[in-house]
Amino acid sequence: MNNHTLRLSMGLLAAVLLSSACVGADTRPGKPAAAGERPGWILNPPSKAGHLYGSGSAEVFAGEAEAMERARDQARLAIVRQFAEVEVSGSLSSSERVSNQDGRESYSSEVENLARSRVKPIKLKYVEFIDHYSERRRVYVLGDLNVRRELSELRQRRDELDAQIAASAQQLADSVARPDIHQIRKLTPALVEMHERAELQSRINALAPSQREPLNSDEQRRFKEQLLEAIASLRVSIASRNGAIDEAMQSGLASRLTERGMRIERGGQGAELRVFYNLDSSERQRDGMYFVSTRGQVAIEDDQGREIAAFSASAKGSSGEVMTARARSLDKLAERMGEQLMAVLLP
Repeated sequence: MNNHTLRLSMGLLAAVLLSSACVGADTRPGKPAAAGERPGWILNPPSKAGHLYGSGSAEVFAGEAEAMERARDQARLAIVRQFAEVEVSGSLSSSERVSNQDGRESYSSEVENLARSRVKPIKLKYVEFIDHYSERRRVYVLGDLNVRRELSELRQRRDELDAQIAASAQQLADSVARPDIHQIRKLTPALVEMHERAELQSRINALAPSQREPLNSDEQRRFKEQLLEAIASLRVSIASRNGAIDEAMQSGLASRLTERGMRIERGGQGAELRVFYNLDSSERQRDGMYFVSTRGQVAIEDDQGREIAAFSASAKGSSGEVMTARARSLDKLAERMGEQLMAVLLP
C-alpha cells in the first residue's frame, strides 16, 4: 500500500469515528440542542444504566409555564410506561376473598375492598427534568428517573410498613380470646398497610426485576386471613328505636343487610355490634308513578352499650307500583348504611 492510499484510508477512518462521536453526543442526557435544532431526545430518549428517561410534550394554550407542567406530566407517564407492563397489581385475586356460603361477598370482603381503595397511587419521587425545547405552540421536556434513589425510597417505606404490620399481627396473636369490636377497629388499618405494602413491592419488583420478592410475606397473609375471619364472625343486631316503625320495613332492612354479608342476630342476643335506627318514610304520587323517600338516623353501639358512631342516611325510590318504590328506596338506604358500617370498622 503506497503512502497516498494509506493517508486516504486513515482519513476515511477518522471521518467515520468523528461522525459516530457526533451521533452519540446527540443522545447524551442534558446536552442542550444547538440554536434552532430539534433535539434527538424528543423521539429517542437517551439510555443510561441506573436511569430511565422519558420525554413529554404539550401544546401551549394558557401560557408556556402551564404547558410545561403538562409536558412534565407526560414525561413522567412515559417513564412509568417503561415498567408498568411488568408491574404486578397488589390487589387480591377473587379466590382470596372471603365469601358467604351462597357465594355472595361477605362483610369482611367489603371492608377489605374499602381498605384497598384507600391506598394512594405511588408517585415517582426522583424524576429530574434535565432539558426542554420549544417550537411554535408546543413545548417538550426530558425527564430522568434516578432508579437507585427511587428504589431506596420505596424500600425504606416498605420496611416501615413491615414493622407496623408486624406490630399489629403481634397484638392479634397476643389476644387470649377472639378480638372484640374495639380491638378489631384498632387492627383494621393494617389492611390498608398490607395493600400499600403490596403496591410498593410491586413497584420495586418492576424497577428491579432481577430481585423480585413476594408482594406480601407468608406471615402477613396469615395475619390478613385471621383478621378477615374475625371481621366475618362479628355478630350484628339491628333494632328500631321508633315503636311505630313498620315491621315490614325493619324486616326488609335486616334482610338486605344480611345479603351484604352481615351476620344479623335476631333479638340482639350475643351481638357485638348493635345498630339502632329511626326510620321514616314519605310517599307521593304523580302521573301514575310513586315516589318514596326513606330517611334513617343510625347509632352504632358495642355490646356494653357504648356508642361507637352515629350517622344519618336517606334514599329515594320510584316505580309504578308503590311496594316496588318502597323496596327500591329501602335497598338504597341499606346500601348506604352498609357503607357507613364498613367505615366504622375501618376508621
